[in-house]
Amino acid sequence: MKARRKRYTQFDKLKVIYRKGTGGEVVAFLPELPANRGNVVCYAHTGQHSEASIEYYHSTETALPSEYEPLHKELKAIYSDYELSVKRRLTYSDLTEKAWRR
Repeated sequence: MKARRKRYTQFDKLKVIYRKGTGGEVVAFLPELPANRGNVVCYAHTGQHSEASIEYYHSTETALPSEYEPLHKELKAIYSDYELSVKRRLTYSDLTEKAWRR
């Protein structure tokens, strides 16, 4: 018997955290998407979807709305079935309750 994938209803919420890495590149962290333990899913214009270590996340700084607006528009097109919920910081419970749960 095949496992059934959860059907997402339109506008399920998805947390996203925008941060600036070294060199000023804005990176979106998506803490609710599945990732290997100790990592978090991230998205950037260059490289697109990937996993980043928690240490990398902590080496970044908060991005301003004017800085992350182009990336936010790109993510809205990719995750059009979700309402992106912009948060300011990553919490451990975001990772343990969703991303690292297997």
